[in-house]
Parts: sequence; structure tokens; C-alpha cells
Amino acid sequence: MRRTLIPIAKSLCNNFFVCNLLFAVVLSRCDRKQKTSGESAGYYRILKKRTGQNVSTHIKGRLLDECKAFLIQTTWSLEQISYAVGFSDQPNFNFFFKKNTGCTPNAFRKGVLL
Repeated sequence: MRRTLIPIAKSLCNNFFVCNLLFAVVLSRCDRKQKTSGESAGYYRILKKRTGQNVSTHIKGRLLDECKAFLIQTTWSLEQISYAVGFSDQPNFNFFFKKNTGCTPNAFRKGVLL
């Protein structure tokens, strides 16, 4: 199971913490019965059934939730947040955030804090 998630995780960001988080997310959404069967396709079907999203969409959503939490709850710079969530540099973080939310991280932070 973990080997099948690593390519998905690497396409989002290259960070050991994020890879483990993604693995935990998928497992937490699965039935205990399915966990022990070793069928990764079963995990994906259960995740899709329970959330209505495929794995990559679910992972992106969870990663966005973490990004938003850091933006709201901390005074860290965007560079510090981008490294904390696993991006190798801030421009990649900005691109990912804007592509998925429609606004830049700075605009999101200012809009929420008003």
C-alpha cells in the first residue's frame, strides 16, 4: 500500500512527513477488515465510497487544509509554511495553493484575518 502512495505523494511534494501523513489518511478511512487483506485497490474504493473523492483529490484537500491552518494559526512566513508542509520552495507552494483555492496564500491570510 505504501509503495503505491509514494508516487502520488512525490507529485505533490517531496517530504517524508507528508508521505507518512498521506498513508495514515488513507488507512484511517478504511475498514479494519480491509486493512488486513492487503488489497490496495480495496483501500481506494473505500476511500472513494466514503468521501466521494479519489485518492489524489483527497490528499490535495488534506494538504490544503494543513496549509490553511498554518496560514491562519501562525505568523510564520510563507517560506516557513511551505517547508513545513513539504514543498521544496515557496514558488511551488504558492502555485499549488493558488491553483487549488483561486487566491494566493498572502491574500488568503489577509482575507481571513480581516
